[in-house]
Amino acid sequence: MASITELIKQLRASTQAGFMDCKKALEATNNDIDQAIKWLRENGIAKAAKKVDNVASEGLIKLKLADQKATILEINSQTDFVTKNDQFVAFSNELVDLVNKHEITDVAKIEQLKLASGSTVAETQIHLTAIIGEKISLRRVAFVKEEANSSLATYLHSNSRIGVIVKTSKTDDKEFLKHLAMHIAASNPKFVSQKDVSADFIAKEREIAAAQAQSENKPKEFIDRIVDGRINKVLEEVCLVNQKFLVNQEQTVQQAAQAKKVEILSFIRYEVGEGIEKQVSNFADEVKAQMK
Repeated sequence: MASITELIKQLRASTQAGFMDCKKALEATNNDIDQAIKWLRENGIAKAAKKVDNVASEGLIKLKLADQKATILEINSQTDFVTKNDQFVAFSNELVDLVNKHEITDVAKIEQLKLASGSTVAETQIHLTAIIGEKISLRRVAFVKEEANSSLATYLHSNSRIGVIVKTSKTDDKEFLKHLAMHIAASNPKFVSQKDVSADFIAKEREIAAAQAQSENKPKEFIDRIVDGRINKVLEEVCLVNQKFLVNQEQTVQQAAQAKKVEILSFIRYEVGEGIEKQVSNFADEVKAQMK
């Protein structure tokens, strides 16, 4: 369990709110980080909930595009240092090849597959954990097939911490597909378009926007209009087709795709450690434990 000091530090990093505001938010929400972010937003103190997933786990994203199919996976270690270990890198490379071949996304089933050594994935993870000294584990996998009327593209950022698969209608414009995948990596959209946004997401954002407007003492007769405007702003940020295309800021992604006669069908974006809560430990206690 994180201390109140660590929770405040985490909340400040996520919202850019002041120390006392973060303390009040945690007190008002029984130290629940997600609710504290919501409280700060409702009170106009934090404009956005950027990631409380400011992340504990390290590791690599691996991608494989071959035989009209693409696989993306995340494999975790405890420190960034391990991601440069030759055995860890070799294992992750063999693992993504194996997964792409077998077309399996269930981690438990993947762990029973055998590698070239004859050992299972699970046995190899245990072996690497023992010799490297850090827990090594496959976290998640996704798989996409390219049909006759579609195209696939992938992008792996240079540090192997962010990877993307994007699927579009059929196109031979490899450069546009590459730029589209790079845009997704950099801009981190949550949905392709507004039709993919869940009703729950809209309802939550509407609740937050209404509370913000009320806390700002906006005239009641204008609140609905203000809320609608703020919802539209959120949708511009989270929907891929509404975002300004990084290659040409004068176009939205939708306009750029239409100019290429391409329809964006789906995408998958993985970033190392997203959504994993950092384990907080007391350094002094760790030292004492090692001295026993």
